Amino acid sequence: MLIKVDSASSINWQAKGYEKIADNVANILKTKMSEVPYMRDMGIDSDYMDMPITEVKGQIISNAIEVISYEPRVTVKEIEIEGVTAIGDILIKVVIEV
Repeated sequence: MLIKVDSASSINWQAKGYEKIADNVANILKTKMSEVPYMRDMGIDSDYMDMPITEVKGQIISNAIEVISYEPRVTVKEIEIEGVTAIGDILIKVVIEV
């Protein structure tokens, strides 16, 4: 089953089944590196935040694929960087297979 997820999605903490897996991926994409105690390498590297998206797009995509691997039930099928949200977060859109 293919599911579209993005880093700006709101999290439904009551979700079940496939929706819960998609929420897990969205939550991982919202996490900044060093925010998770004892898992400091989990999350999107915030060093990319102040750099031009066009220059670091490849590194962000690579980083996103790496952190999505913390959800072992999914495979990344497509990924793209849409730009930056109104609050300055990088907008990452992915299609995952569950």
